[in-house]
Amino acid sequence: MNRRLLLVESRSGTAGALDALRRSLAADGFEVEVAPDGFYATQVLERRRPAAVLAPVRLPDMEAAELAQILSSDPELRAVRRILVPLPGEPLPDAATAARFDLVLPPETTPQQAAFRIHLALAPEPAPAPGAIEPGAPPSLSGTLGAVDFAQLAQLLAESRLAGVLGVGMPGEEAFVYFDRGEVVHCAWGALRGREAFREILRGALSGGAPFRYRRLGLPEAFRVPKTLGLPAQRLLLDSAVELDQSTAGEPPAHRGGSTGA
Repeated sequence: MNRRLLLVESRSGTAGALDALRRSLAADGFEVEVAPDGFYATQVLERRRPAAVLAPVRLPDMEAAELAQILSSDPELRAVRRILVPLPGEPLPDAATAARFDLVLPPETTPQQAAFRIHLALAPEPAPAPGAIEPGAPPSLSGTLGAVDFAQLAQLLAESRLAGVLGVGMPGEEAFVYFDRGEVVHCAWGALRGREAFREILRGALSGGAPFRYRRLGLPEAFRVPKTLGLPAQRLLLDSAVELDQSTAGEPPAHRGGSTGA
């Protein structure tokens, strides 16, 4: 995965917001180069190819839409992803501007959320696997819960509206959460399935430190995933949190070992 990014400065005096985004991207393993304006960005692109160009709506010397047009019209630069980063105080991009970009971040996105969305957008598509999940398949995204909160992670994966599976390293064995078209469609941990499995995964993830791995699913895999849920991540998280609050304090997770597979 190409981890080089080019971040273009804004003319709206929001250097602090861009610097916070740069730090979050660097913490996520990206190599971020900063361009003071759109013209300088085009000069950098002639010498090296980042995975993506990140631009606010208003650059010091041009509009972001103009820079996006330059990239899309050059056959050698079309593979560089175009990501629009609206900053506080900037006008929202119109439909024509947004259409020129591969990804448009919502204005309220925090630097940490933005870094995660960008990581997810740039992750390579995995090769199709014959089963619902193939343990040897390389993940599209991995990390440790605590650095990325489980609730935030689940919501962002659902918002991507992609078919994918999130594996979480839980006590005893790995737990799995499957996403498709904006919903959590299936959960499995040991003998647990559906809502019960999701609640216990949430319970276990609250302590932090659990490793996770996410990869997208191709159509053959997605069709084979059991549909034990089919709920928006936010609704499922809220219901599970309420159930955990109502449960007896100190009650151990329902998982007792003994896998039946995901």
